[in-house]
Amino acid sequence: MTTWSEVQAHIRSHYRLQTDTLQHFILAWQIEDLALEDRAAGASPAPPSPLGQPVVQGVHGQHLTVGDKDFLVLRAEVASDRVMSPLQALRQSARLLLGALVLNGNQYVLRYSTPLRSLDLDDLDYALKYLAREAAATRARLAPHAGGTRGLSD
Repeated sequence: MTTWSEVQAHIRSHYRLQTDTLQHFILAWQIEDLALEDRAAGASPAPPSPLGQPVVQGVHGQHLTVGDKDFLVLRAEVASDRVMSPLQALRQSARLLLGALVLNGNQYVLRYSTPLRSLDLDDLDYALKYLAREAAATRARLAPHAGGTRGLSD
């Protein structure tokens, strides 16, 4: 059984955090080559990073208690609701291996929740990387359309 204290210790020892509080953390994930990462994961390819620069994607983690159950909620911001239609967001969410693309205020975010009780720390590492990569790749695919019409094809 994994506890929030164990999650915090693992995160602190494996990652450089931007924010580290009692119930919340934020880390910035640096992705060197989105197109290469997409090919390796079998995902639809994102355009190459601009000027070959790495892409940085934030991932937020939060400890929540509901009744007598403890949960870890991870989220990574993707884009404004003006860039993607609800139908496009649903289709994108259906392609995800972990989590879901959800509307949080006026922002689409990738969100993944798991009970702490059954969380394996190796699975946590995978989930962090997966959410960061998918959020950054989705953002990159939307970028050419961010100024006007909606992005991902229906």
